[in-house]
Amino acid sequence: TPGASNVPTNVANTLAFTGLQRSPNGDVVLTWRTVPGRIYRVEFKGDLNAPEWTALGTDFQAFSGSLSIVDPISGAAQRFYRIRELE
Repeated sequence: TPGASNVPTNVANTLAFTGLQRSPNGDVVLTWRTVPGRIYRVEFKGDLNAPEWTALGTDFQAFSGSLSIVDPISGAAQRFYRIRELE
């Protein structure tokens, strides 16, 4: 969006990454807002045209208002991520 943010600011409880950082050793740290007690799954692809997403480790239960996880991508040229809130 020219001249405007691409992150919705007026949608309550939007499930989206709030932080994505590369650590000095190459790991990627992903952070997002959560609802305590809910379970989340982070998935990735190396190519958006690939048919399947791959789960990044196990599912994660939220105990506070946010979660951060580390992806030791070790040598991957690129990765695309998504978060899913599970029932």
